[in-house]
Amino acid sequence: MSMASGIAGRGCVMLAAVCLGPVVLHVRGELVLEHDFRTAGAGTVTASVYRSGSSPQAALVGDAAVFPAGDNDLAVWSNSVGIGRLRIPGGANSEATNQLVTSGTENTWYNYMGVTSHGTGVIAMVYRPLWNRSGYILRTWLAHAKQQENQVCLFLGEGNTDDVTARAMWYSGGSKSADAVITNATWTSNGWYLVGMTWKEGTMTRAYFRELANVGATTSRWAEGTTALGESFNLGDARLSVGRREASDTGSDLHSNGDFAIFQLYRNEYWSQSEFEALYANLSLKIEGLVLEYDFRTAPDGATVTASTACAGASGEGSVDGAASVSTGPNVVLSSMGVDAISHGSLSVPAGDGDTSTNRLLTTGDDGVWHNYLGAQDFGTGVVALVYKPNYDGRPAYRHWLLNHGAEAWNATSVSLLTGDGADLLGSFAYYSGGWQTVSATITNGLTWRGGTWYLVGLSWRPGTNVFVYARPLTGGTSAAAATSSSFLLSAPYWIDAPISIGMKGATSFWAEKSADGTFALVRLYRNRYWTENDFDALRESLVKQGTIVFVR
Repeated sequence: MSMASGIAGRGCVMLAAVCLGPVVLHVRGELVLEHDFRTAGAGTVTASVYRSGSSPQAALVGDAAVFPAGDNDLAVWSNSVGIGRLRIPGGANSEATNQLVTSGTENTWYNYMGVTSHGTGVIAMVYRPLWNRSGYILRTWLAHAKQQENQVCLFLGEGNTDDVTARAMWYSGGSKSADAVITNATWTSNGWYLVGMTWKEGTMTRAYFRELANVGATTSRWAEGTTALGESFNLGDARLSVGRREASDTGSDLHSNGDFAIFQLYRNEYWSQSEFEALYANLSLKIEGLVLEYDFRTAPDGATVTASTACAGASGEGSVDGAASVSTGPNVVLSSMGVDAISHGSLSVPAGDGDTSTNRLLTTGDDGVWHNYLGAQDFGTGVVALVYKPNYDGRPAYRHWLLNHGAEAWNATSVSLLTGDGADLLGSFAYYSGGWQTVSATITNGLTWRGGTWYLVGLSWRPGTNVFVYARPLTGGTSAAAATSSSFLLSAPYWIDAPISIGMKGATSFWAEKSADGTFALVRLYRNRYWTENDFDALRESLVKQGTIVFVR
């Protein structure tokens, strides 16, 4: 089975040469296994990402259980991000077998990592303890192979400590290990944490630990070992176990006694602390306030698109209108970035004729209007982030609409993001009250659109504050182009009860206005967030890591 067929719904997806056969990809590694626990059957869990030639299935053993999307109890994630959770109850390994173990016919370390040695890799997981501290007992989160020589494992509490230990073991005239130890980790019951390890033969093992919260609200813990990992053999036929060691005769070696929300395994990657921080930043940005996301992976009939994220009480469907079209991928070519593919799909919006074009994606349903997403009777407070590739060079003579709230009425409240007609990028808020009241932020220098180049484009607003617009190529040394409005945004007197339009106005167009004339790979809408340049730059850095696109939920 290919990586393409192994992607289910969404994922944190890195690029894999296996999905494109002989094509050489300009990346250092790949995500070979991810569980987000949204898809579970009777006693099994299906991976959201898995490598070609490996099994997507894992078996629930003992009292391990999965709570699918809608019951993930991720209180820190305001929109719950549509994923589930795996619960591994406590209990000594000698007494119980609670765990998740890779299953199926291609379920071994070799199938996922492509090597029978340790190789080079990364493990990252989002974990919540069901205890206030370890109590000085050994809790295993991840174990590859059995308890003895030649394995990779990540655990807490060895030697009467609250230490987090990342260990890679091998046998050479006796059992040896390369450990990275984060001492005296502080845990809070029901707090969610990003925990990770990375290893490379001939190099020191590394460990990472940080509580999930707003970016900047917590600090990370990082450790690098002092012993280089030696050459190892005969690891290839062992399975992966989440929540305990698959085989253990140590009664004090307990299960993880907690919940897992994301588990990821990468191969051919050896991360620095900054790379874990990039993953953390993406998770944190995703956590806070995301109410709508389209990654164009799911389009049931070509005429509709299903959002990868939609907040409660709002529509997750959109209609593809006019000459717009969706390609569900799994690959979008990003040749200008030196990146061959990402797993997301894309929305193509041709320019069309200014007075007749309906080329766009429009949110649908009675609950698919602006205030359902923003939770406010007026503009609300929010952020729009788009990954967009224009088909044109320079500033267009006509307006090309990237986003509009879609109102038809003359006295409607209007939200717009567009290029052209005297502006390189314009973010505008307007309403009619005895005359049009408008507050706009306009970029008129520092931004030169290049056809075929992917950009992160942003708009942010908050009543009583300046409107902010942003644009920057996803890769390269070009600095951001940004602008703020000359006056503060005021609250609007009307409900915004019209749908959100991507790629064109929702209302009737005029001769000087055209659709986006480009391609979208990602559309995000946040509420109760106000971003400026540093925030958009942080999102850009978390989307692009070492030449690899990483979209994480």
